[in-house]
Amino acid sequence: MYSSAHAQAAHSRDEQSEHDHVGSFDPEPDPSAFAELTESLHAAQPTLSDAHFHFPGTWTSSGLMDFGAQSNLELDDIDYAFLADYNNTLPFNFETPMSSMQLDTAFIDDQNIQKENTPSSEFFRTPALRYNPSPHDHAGAEQANLFLPTSGDSHNSPESRVRLDRRTTTEKLDQQCRDKIMAMVLSTCKATVFRSMSVFPSVELLDSLYQLFLTSPLSEAESWLHIPTFHIAAKDRIELLLAAVSAGAVLVPDKTIQKLGYALQEAVRQLFAESIEANNSLVRYLPLLQAYMLNLDIQIWSGNSRKMEVAESFQQTILTMLRRGGRFRRSIYPSIHPHPEEHGEKLAQTWKNWVEQQSWIRLIFHAFKLTSEISMAFLTPPLISYAELFLPVPDSADLWTAPDAESWKTIMLSRSDTGVPRLSTIDCLNNLDILNSADHFDKGIAAASTLYSVWGLVWEYRQQSSAFQSPSSDSTILAPRYQELSRRLQYFRISFDHLPKTKYKARLSVNLELILMHLHLSLEDMQLFAGQEGQEEAARVRSSLKAWAKTESSRMALWYAGQVTRAAKSLPKNTLRDMSAIAIYHAAIALWSYPAILKAEAQDDPFAEQQRLRTSRPKGETPVRLDGPETPDVQRFTAFQRGLPAVERMNSLQTGPDPAYLNDPNAVIEAIVEIVQTNHTESTGIKPPLVENLVKLMQCLVAKQDTSV
Repeated sequence: MYSSAHAQAAHSRDEQSEHDHVGSFDPEPDPSAFAELTESLHAAQPTLSDAHFHFPGTWTSSGLMDFGAQSNLELDDIDYAFLADYNNTLPFNFETPMSSMQLDTAFIDDQNIQKENTPSSEFFRTPALRYNPSPHDHAGAEQANLFLPTSGDSHNSPESRVRLDRRTTTEKLDQQCRDKIMAMVLSTCKATVFRSMSVFPSVELLDSLYQLFLTSPLSEAESWLHIPTFHIAAKDRIELLLAAVSAGAVLVPDKTIQKLGYALQEAVRQLFAESIEANNSLVRYLPLLQAYMLNLDIQIWSGNSRKMEVAESFQQTILTMLRRGGRFRRSIYPSIHPHPEEHGEKLAQTWKNWVEQQSWIRLIFHAFKLTSEISMAFLTPPLISYAELFLPVPDSADLWTAPDAESWKTIMLSRSDTGVPRLSTIDCLNNLDILNSADHFDKGIAAASTLYSVWGLVWEYRQQSSAFQSPSSDSTILAPRYQELSRRLQYFRISFDHLPKTKYKARLSVNLELILMHLHLSLEDMQLFAGQEGQEEAARVRSSLKAWAKTESSRMALWYAGQVTRAAKSLPKNTLRDMSAIAIYHAAIALWSYPAILKAEAQDDPFAEQQRLRTSRPKGETPVRLDGPETPDVQRFTAFQRGLPAVERMNSLQTGPDPAYLNDPNAVIEAIVEIVQTNHTESTGIKPPLVENLVKLMQCLVAKQDTSV
């Protein structure tokens, strides 16, 4: 894919000083000419000041995602060299967006991320791993990433290399779309970046990134965006088109293209605020809210602490707009069905009304999914309550993906459940058998919303468990709730196993095991015990964690942590990302912390039974695979603590046949890191930034363990 010049450019990056500035690349365009173009294409709007988008405040909650501001996101001369080629040769194969990327990984920039070989006895408290806002952080910090050199070579353009059967529409973005995008993006920029206007991405590259987002299984776009009509909505609202281009760019496993995507994302975030301030009625406008939600998706899984905190802060905005607009109310979603005699424009209008209604419903459920996963990732309260979800579950996927009104009508009239009342998430939550007993709704979304509703219940249980810790409270309040939640989740597992396989089912299975793990442990207490908030807080939770470690609940937590890793192994290649990557990181913390808790117990009581976990494998002890199927050995371990818990090593040829035992925390973490690395081996490009950062954090756990031995 790359020429020798690119190889030299990649090598020179290693020698380049971190103080080099993008200003060394100087295309010397005429700023006044561009000002005229901008004025003619886009009505002038007041540019928000940097101060409006500076976010002072507390560090990222719970310290779970404390990466610090991601490595340098500004384009340098090497990035410009690569982007010059990308205007004519795409860095990915459009026909296979998941794995056929031939890229150089030599220039992964790890500044401001703690290096994997840097030991730290204060791992959970290291300020470098947290986002600590400074005056240098602002919305315009990435604006230099918006531009790339142009090229006159049109013989090997991205357009010529894209097969139409991999597109959602035969209609491509045109020069007018590019001009509108450029005008809107640069209306958010400082005047100092106009000097780079001539290197704004070409229309071919923008179109390819746009199509990549719509077709890639990684984006999950078709689950909540109506692909057959999306192009019409996107061209009508440039913010939505720009958000889709940005989302496609961050999926490309190339650092330079990702920087472009995140810079476009920052522009979309500012454009949304400007558009709303210019016309307040847009708070009820579906395409603009879809753009906002897509922008949150990009930020929250970016692996950049600043972006993640901004997204976490701004999720309440769109929820308020949806609530105030009445979108959570069931009454505004009447049943829409075509009549057999409907044809032509009348049928097209009926279909359009149905698409708009379903788009609102799916936007609500996507918001519920995102806010629930944010709650799971950061251990914060869910912002949407399960009790709000009385609106109908979306109609079946075959109706949603129907390419036109006639196809939709044919499918709708062939169904035998026309008069059946539409179900809600509350209905599914109260009767899990519904998930397997009907076909007139989207079972994948129904199962996901039901599971995330149970997460809301588990969150409430964990908060009550933290507040009511006396024996009397535990027996009268917590025990019945625990039993009910455990029963409900196990029953959900049975119903879930019978659902048809989809590309989203494997990822939902990871979340199921994670919720079960959190039901049995407090990850926040484990971090406090490890010293996240100092010795005083560590001492406060020490006794409760030692008592917990003696219970069956602690061993069940280990079992479910192992099941998280087992579910992660079943994920398709290159899909262990976003919430799934965070889930396996949570499991790693749980498995790493448990031996430390037993070590503290043994220090207080040298004859404690738990001390045996710290020794080498006793003769005759049975290894208990926490990441395997449930067996009698597993049941004996969870009930009576018989056997030695362990997880399987992915690369047994190099590490030997023995599994990684919990008495060797380093081996356990290395085994989990292998899971992540193996999932991404088919991609020769870089991993998603979030995955890269989580791997480094897990490797830091190994370094911390080494310094404490």
